[in-house]
Amino acid sequence: MVLACENPAVVAAMTDRFGEAAPPIACVDGMPSTAALLVLEQLSRDGHEIRYHGDFDWHGLTIAGVIARKLPMIKPWRYGAVDYERAIEAGLGTLELSGWPSVSPWDEDLAPAMAAAGRAVYEEQVLGDLLRDVPIATTDLAFIPATPHQV
Repeated sequence: MVLACENPAVVAAMTDRFGEAAPPIACVDGMPSTAALLVLEQLSRDGHEIRYHGDFDWHGLTIAGVIARKLPMIKPWRYGAVDYERAIEAGLGTLELSGWPSVSPWDEDLAPAMAAAGRAVYEEQVLGDLLRDVPIATTDLAFIPATPHQV
């Protein structure tokens, strides 16, 4: 499995926590570039299951929509209405949602839940949850470095 995220902070947290045993993770760093999409597509073609997490805000759902449309084989990673509602209940929705509402590609209940709560939750705010369910990579998995200047 290869994890994918929207923000470089997730990659930094993974490498800080797991070091060389960090699982394969790719960061699209906002709206994915053609290069990022091609790398994710090739990883999928090579047999890797890809799980994506992004920000719980309208821009994050727009980015997820692009990824889901261009790479329909990608699945969500803690990126549904239940995950959002759990974060809101934990008091993590500290900023108001702004921008144009969007739909959620993997969970039709996510966008309405976000609209009802009216709060944004960013990946950095749910890092603890993301790190808790990451399996330690085995030696046959290669770390895929991802910085704002790479994929």
